[in-house]
Amino acid sequence: MQKYNFMTKQYTPYTPLQNGRYDIMARPNEGLNCAACGHIINECNAYTSAAIQNDIGLGYLICKNCYDHELKVRKAVK
Repeated sequence: MQKYNFMTKQYTPYTPLQNGRYDIMARPNEGLNCAACGHIINECNAYTSAAIQNDIGLGYLICKNCYDHELKVRKAVK
Protein backbone atom coordinates (compact mmCIF):
# COMPACT_ATOMS: atom_id res chain seq x y z
CA MET A 1 0.00 0.00 0.00
CA GLN A 2 1.31 3.45 -0.87
CA LYS A 3 0.10 7.01 -0.41
CA TYR A 4 0.49 9.83 -2.90
CA ASN A 5 1.39 13.23 -1.49
CA PHE A 6 -0.27 15.89 -3.62
CA MET A 7 2.13 18.59 -2.38
CA THR A 8 5.42 16.78 -3.15
CA LYS A 9 3.95 14.69 -5.99
CA GLN A 10 5.65 11.53 -4.67
CA TYR A 11 4.56 8.18 -3.29
CA THR A 12 5.52 6.94 0.17
CA PRO A 13 4.84 3.58 1.83
CA TYR A 14 1.61 3.67 3.81
CA THR A 15 0.32 1.54 6.67
CA PRO A 16 -3.34 1.93 7.71
CA LEU A 17 -4.09 3.19 11.21
CA GLN A 18 -5.83 0.03 12.50
CA ASN A 19 -5.83 -3.66 11.91
CA GLY A 20 -8.79 -4.22 9.66
CA ARG A 21 -9.98 -5.25 6.26
CA TYR A 22 -8.92 -2.96 3.40
CA ASP A 23 -9.63 -3.56 -0.27
CA ILE A 24 -9.99 -1.87 -3.65
CA MET A 25 -13.46 -3.35 -4.25
CA ALA A 26 -16.47 -3.76 -1.94
CA ARG A 27 -18.62 -6.86 -2.13
CA PRO A 28 -22.30 -6.89 -1.10
CA ASN A 29 -22.95 -7.22 2.65
CA GLU A 30 -19.25 -7.14 3.46
CA GLY A 31 -17.89 -4.60 5.91
CA LEU A 32 -14.53 -3.05 5.15
CA ASN A 33 -12.46 -0.44 6.92
CA CYS A 34 -11.72 2.98 5.45
CA ALA A 35 -8.07 2.85 4.38
CA ALA A 36 -7.52 6.39 5.69
CA CYS A 37 -9.31 6.52 9.06
CA GLY A 38 -10.36 2.92 9.81
CA HIS A 39 -14.12 3.52 10.09
CA ILE A 40 -16.39 0.70 8.91
CA ILE A 41 -17.72 1.19 5.37
CA ASN A 42 -19.75 -0.90 2.92
CA GLU A 43 -20.46 -0.85 -0.80
CA CYS A 44 -23.05 1.93 -0.38
CA ASN A 45 -20.78 4.47 1.30
CA ALA A 46 -17.35 3.67 -0.16
CA TYR A 47 -15.31 5.99 -2.38
CA THR A 48 -12.10 5.29 -4.28
CA SER A 49 -9.06 7.06 -2.90
CA ALA A 50 -6.86 9.03 -5.26
CA ALA A 51 -4.04 9.03 -2.71
CA ILE A 52 -3.99 5.56 -1.08
CA GLN A 53 -3.25 3.01 -3.77
CA ASN A 54 -1.87 -0.45 -4.38
CA ASP A 55 1.37 -1.01 -6.29
CA ILE A 56 -0.28 -0.67 -9.71
CA GLY A 57 -2.21 2.51 -8.88
CA LEU A 58 -5.69 1.22 -8.01
CA GLY A 59 -7.23 3.22 -5.18
CA TYR A 60 -8.32 1.66 -1.90
CA LEU A 61 -11.79 2.36 -0.54
CA ILE A 62 -12.29 5.26 1.86
CA CYS A 63 -15.27 6.87 3.63
CA LYS A 64 -17.03 10.05 2.45
CA ASN A 65 -15.32 12.28 5.04
CA CYS A 66 -11.86 11.14 3.95
CA TYR A 67 -12.84 11.45 0.29
CA ASP A 68 -14.03 15.04 0.84
CA HIS A 69 -10.77 15.86 2.64
CA GLU A 70 -8.71 14.37 -0.23
CA LEU A 71 -10.74 16.40 -2.72
CA LYS A 72 -10.07 19.66 -0.82
CA VAL A 73 -6.33 18.94 -0.74
CA ARG A 74 -6.27 18.08 -4.46
CA LYS A 75 -8.13 21.30 -5.34
CA ALA A 76 -5.85 23.41 -3.11
CA VAL A 77 -2.71 22.10 -4.81
CA LYS A 78 -3.90 22.79 -8.38
